Amino acid sequence: MPNIEIPDELWEKITAQQARFAFPSQTDLLAFYLEIAQTRYWPAVGAIVTRNNAEILLVGNDYGRDELVWNLPGGAVDPGEDLIQAVSRELFEETGLTALEIGPLAWIVQAVLADMRPFIIGFAFEVTAWQGQVSIENEVDHGDVQQAKFVPFDDAVECMIEGNRTALRDWLADPNDIPRIYLSTPEGVRKVI
Repeated sequence: MPNIEIPDELWEKITAQQARFAFPSQTDLLAFYLEIAQTRYWPAVGAIVTRNNAEILLVGNDYGRDELVWNLPGGAVDPGEDLIQAVSRELFEETGLTALEIGPLAWIVQAVLADMRPFIIGFAFEVTAWQGQVSIENEVDHGDVQQAKFVPFDDAVECMIEGNRTALRDWLADPNDIPRIYLSTPEGVRKVI
């Protein structure tokens, strides 16, 4: 078994939680938390920013790979943050744009892993008013985004990650039929509602 180093401050929190919930040991408490983590979705948001009713803003993440993975600007919802705050923050961090107005929820994608464990539940919101110039300057030191650019709708549908690709295609066909819900599994993406 690998040796994991846990800072003293974190270990004190673990010990306090163990006592609070009356777990027999820290190991039992950590096992419980790991079990919970494997059965919950990680909440994330995406910003739908369009230009001239012909282009959509995408970001290219490298995630340590040789090629970029394209998606909406967005990411994890921070603890205590609501979805709208998260959309605004992620849009600014990844693209330098400031959201002036967040519009309706366009779609939700629930993604599960190969063993059907919940992974991400992503909420994509339309950003109906924004300002600024596209820049990844905020991401250079602490993010995965390597590029941010407006892409023609048809090209975006072809290059986006699978779960959002299907949702974007449907949204472009009928932006008024919202919100939609999708389930993304290793076998593919299907519309639930």
